[in-house]
Amino acid sequence: MNNDSIWNKLNFKNDDVIISSTIKSGTTWLQQIVAQLIFKGEFKGTLNQTSFWIDTVRDYSEEEMITKINNQLHRRFYKTHSPASVVLTNNSMKAKFIFITRDFRDVVWSFYNHFVNSKYKYKLLENYDKNTITRQLRDSKTPYEFWNIIIDNKHLFEKHRSYKIIWSYFNTINTWLEVSKLENVLILHFNDLKQNLKRNIESISNFLGYNYSNEILNNIYNKCTFEYMKSNSLKCSPIEFKNSKAFINKGTNKRWKDILNENDINNYNELMSLFFDSDTVYWVENGNS
Repeated sequence: MNNDSIWNKLNFKNDDVIISSTIKSGTTWLQQIVAQLIFKGEFKGTLNQTSFWIDTVRDYSEEEMITKINNQLHRRFYKTHSPASVVLTNNSMKAKFIFITRDFRDVVWSFYNHFVNSKYKYKLLENYDKNTITRQLRDSKTPYEFWNIIIDNKHLFEKHRSYKIIWSYFNTINTWLEVSKLENVLILHFNDLKQNLKRNIESISNFLGYNYSNEILNNIYNKCTFEYMKSNSLKCSPIEFKNSKAFINKGTNKRWKDILNENDINNYNELMSLFFDSDTVYWVENGNS
């Protein structure tokens, strides 16, 4: 359902903003921040109708998506979960790119809530097979059951080079870190937004070329808090979520801490070491704070 080829068909403007992320890592939070920065703290629209998921064909055809983008008159900002190796194939890549990620364990716990509440039905052609991994994940009763299905199928992490829900997590992070020194790329971590939201809003504002007064920045900050977004969940939740009130769920980390046992943590550490060196593991788990 991902449309990688669209990146070569878009005419980007120099001030376009592309928000990329691993799933459940603060994508919507970052969209809200960018929206409020672009509209000087007065954004009142619906995120999913303003900041499109640019390379999915789940809700719009490629032609419809390109038309919607071309019709936007404000500074444009888009969402993707694709790795840099896919996104940066466009020859007019002078836009601004912001990438955000999160501890894998927190991603899985948050993804459980998202996946079981997604409105989309996974069609298995004419044969309904309850043993497919996707079906097993959808039918999970607890986050821990969800976790074990993922860990039991860890070979899938090496298979995908494009966006593929949880399975592209490691590749996506590595590709964005590889281009992190480009002046039009900003790398963020979910934990940093949690630790100091106001400071990170200022950093994003500077990266996007804004120089707002403290009064405007404070207004933007107030509209990017977890509490504000939860109370305005209808405007924040993506199209694919059937229960908007549950989309802005917990916003908390380490819900796995008293659930994963020693063996689980050993398996997790082994998985991380397959894809990251020790410094990267530390950053992915903790961020910069």
